[in-house]
Amino acid sequence: MSDSTSRDKLIEAITAPLGFFVLALLIVEVFLSLVLVASDLQPSSKAIGMYLVVGMFVLVSILVFLLVWYKPRNLTFDKAAHLDSEKTNATYNHVNTLENDNNTMGYKESAVKDVENLRSNIRSTTQPNKASPANKRDAFVVVDIQNDFFSGGALPVPEAETLIEPLNAAIKYAEKSGFLIIFTQDWHPVNHSSFEDNGGDWKPHCIKGTNGAALHTNLYQPSGAKIVRFGVEPEIDGYSPYENPSMDQIINSPEVDRVYIAGIALEYCVYATCKQTRERNKEVVALDSLIRAASPDKANEIWSKLDNLMIKRQSNLPE
Repeated sequence: MSDSTSRDKLIEAITAPLGFFVLALLIVEVFLSLVLVASDLQPSSKAIGMYLVVGMFVLVSILVFLLVWYKPRNLTFDKAAHLDSEKTNATYNHVNTLENDNNTMGYKESAVKDVENLRSNIRSTTQPNKASPANKRDAFVVVDIQNDFFSGGALPVPEAETLIEPLNAAIKYAEKSGFLIIFTQDWHPVNHSSFEDNGGDWKPHCIKGTNGAALHTNLYQPSGAKIVRFGVEPEIDGYSPYENPSMDQIINSPEVDRVYIAGIALEYCVYATCKQTRERNKEVVALDSLIRAASPDKANEIWSKLDNLMIKRQSNLPE
């Protein structure tokens, strides 16, 4: 902070409470002076006393003015930094008093960490909180690989069976490469508004807790993978995993940089997942060889929409 800035801030702090007092004092002085002149008082003890009072007020006003405006120019005061410095020094001083006490070494180490965290927090107030490049990693979102979208299920998707083997290979590669892996699941209540029995367009499918809603039996599921279930509200369409707040929390993590997306079905949940991930300012890559469409003849139309959203397209995860 520059001298002039610090000086301005101190002047502002001091004059805020004193300004009205000084102004009122000057008004009183002018008023008394006018009274004395108008009265044309002869030299007397009363007149001399009044002149002394006015003179004292003038002297005090001049002193206040000099203190405010002609203080040392290098004086600065940063309250937040001062408080943080006091906390830091107090913590270190307390740690030093414990240095020779073997029974408190664990506490000492903890206190030292607290001090370092405090200093780190102070530094972070002037720097953006971004994950370092070393901590960045890609996410792999596998959309709705559920039994109801395969042969024998409520809403089978063409060629869904051909998806399992290459998808498993991609998941294993992602696991080995340190990707954040996320499986999404439709997880509907029986009274979901999208079901034909409730006035919707779809046969009942992926009803929560049923085998149809379970992830495909042959799908490889790493132990560290996350599962996000959505479509649980009867009145919400249930096309996007972002209906579940946990999806936002995962994808919006600073460590997640690029998001690869695969799964079923292109026109619905895959499209919604791609679109809403892109809306969260993430780089999105749709893996076309690992995606299946409910209506293959309409696939090109959906891919064009994804292109317009600046969503990249490639066949598989990068090697």
